[in-house]
Amino acid sequence: MTIKNRIVFIGDSIVQEMPIGQITPNGENYGIAGDTTKGVIDRLDTISILNNACAIVIHIGINDFWFYGKDKIIDYYKILLDIIPKNTVTVVNSILPIDEEYETLPYNHVIDEVNQRIEDLCQNHKNLHYCDSNSRMKNSAGYLEQEFHIGDGLHLSELGYLMLMQSIATKLNRVVPKGCIVNTPQ
Repeated sequence: MTIKNRIVFIGDSIVQEMPIGQITPNGENYGIAGDTTKGVIDRLDTISILNNACAIVIHIGINDFWFYGKDKIIDYYKILLDIIPKNTVTVVNSILPIDEEYETLPYNHVIDEVNQRIEDLCQNHKNLHYCDSNSRMKNSAGYLEQEFHIGDGLHLSELGYLMLMQSIATKLNRVVPKGCIVNTPQ
């Protein structure tokens, strides 16, 4: 396996715990629990294979809501998306919904607004492809489906990961270059 066939996953605890081997045998996981968009910006230059990867998947942002307002989150996203290698296909996954039954979490309408702004930012870059996993994982009330989290309203259950990975794999299959192996988990 060459570096050119690698898919690099970058993000927070959702990425850290994601069984990326179900999406690709050639994955590199750079997920860190508790990370924020600013944290990813600060460590991006330490991920040396980015310029040679066949694809990058970014899933980051939920932890930002504990530290920053919407505009600051978008400011950091602008920086992040501007410094991602321009020659590498990049899938930017939406910030997932939360189960609002848990009062310490941000509200989904705020997450939705930030996601819309992230999607708009992606349209300004030909190598960026927005993946809306958020809407796929909501129940009729607009919350993260209970069976998709482990009981904290945020972190994903096995079924939640399956739904997330199917969403990301579907997007990757549409945009990655030939030779980049992507499987859709079942």
